[in-house]
Amino acid sequence: MKLILACCLCCLLFFFNSCSNCSCKKVPCSAFNDADFLAWFPYITGQQLVFHSYARGDTITLSVDKSGPYEATQGCIGASGGCFAQCNINSAELSGNFIRKLQISATQPSSVAFYFYQMNLLASKMSDTGFVTSSATVTKFYPSLTLANNTWQNVQLITRDTAIKEPKGPYKVYIARGEGVVAYENYPDRLVWIKQ
Repeated sequence: MKLILACCLCCLLFFFNSCSNCSCKKVPCSAFNDADFLAWFPYITGQQLVFHSYARGDTITLSVDKSGPYEATQGCIGASGGCFAQCNINSAELSGNFIRKLQISATQPSSVAFYFYQMNLLASKMSDTGFVTSSATVTKFYPSLTLANNTWQNVQLITRDTAIKEPKGPYKVYIARGEGVVAYENYPDRLVWIKQ
């Protein structure tokens, strides 16, 4: 009886193994290439963002990791399930609560997560006017904006509601297409930090 059971089990394993190998196929997956995201955040690894407010400075050193092209397996046991591309931008520096000063993650199919100090925003994608979001965070687009004698084109302002929870740190962040984060304003001191 044990011999018959062992033979049946071997036949089943052989059948499933050969079946999974027959239907398993390799699918080419492209590298991360979201043109709108890369236009808003054209950062490179090692790049430093330096912000000044009066005589004080704030430096953010970036690391950029974009997925390259690869092959996925589909249609068999242990398959990867499909293509998935992503880009992660992280600061080397940590804020006072041991969280990275800046974290931006984008995936294809699209979703974008933006974290700047304690401020965060989740979006479905990036467009010509910035983040596309349905969150309670307020966003506004400016074709041109001047702050402290600096003028940028295509700027999206992200504002966190200070009435819900009084945040300490950035409550306004200015992002310019082709530049990334160009300025931010802290709460409650209202100091504006400008990218140099």
